[in-house]
Amino acid sequence: MPSYNSGSFLRAAITSVLSSGGPTLELLIQDGQSDDETVAVVDSYADPRLSFVSQPDAGQADAVNRAIERASGKWILWLNADDELTPDGLLRLWEAATSDCDAVHGDWALIDEQGTVMRRYRCAPLDYERLLRSGAYVYNGAMLIRRSVFDRIGMLNTKLHYCMDLELMLRISREASIIRCDALVAFLRVQPDSKSVTQAWSSFSEGWQVAGRYGAFRPRRLPWTLLSQCYRAAYILTRPLWYSRIWRRFRREKRLGGKW
Repeated sequence: MPSYNSGSFLRAAITSVLSSGGPTLELLIQDGQSDDETVAVVDSYADPRLSFVSQPDAGQADAVNRAIERASGKWILWLNADDELTPDGLLRLWEAATSDCDAVHGDWALIDEQGTVMRRYRCAPLDYERLLRSGAYVYNGAMLIRRSVFDRIGMLNTKLHYCMDLELMLRISREASIIRCDALVAFLRVQPDSKSVTQAWSSFSEGWQVAGRYGAFRPRRLPWTLLSQCYRAAYILTRPLWYSRIWRRFRREKRLGGKW
């Protein structure tokens, strides 16, 4: 779990993980020297499964890599410090995993600052071509990855600041055996200070570059790529409206459990 000044949501994230796993689970928080309430939140837990390291890093990807290197288990799940697992999310992923699969992923949902579900994403199976067109449509916090996969394909790209998840999934989709779990397993929080909100266009630009390096703009893919990128640009422009209370009330979206 990479962490930097996410203290206001960290307790919910930690509790969601510790309450969903058994005695062999380990929660490794890799903190970039936060100066908020992060340390106090972590110190309030007396759970031997929780390990906290705070040190300078080169960004989110570097923090995730450091946590993976500390891991002793056979399976890795990368959850951000302001997100949450569903109560049975980890169990559902574990039950879906087989002896010959390298990764298993499930559905995820957006939540707001209060933990209210805004929208659920029923993900298609992880697919290389779809990733090129649509970006990281599977949330990294909803994916369990075998530790040996990182030994085989490498760690996260520390040169990336926004789309390290997309780049990792592109490599996984080409090299690994993947299973889809038909269950809601994780919550991705949308809040005003998150990178996906404050630096949306920088993320879009980096995603464009990553997709290009993996062949998205080759002639046979170009029409679909351009169409998808136009859709994503329109989504960024209209996202404040889509996530507003007025729009949600207009659409009368059904809550999927409300506040967990």
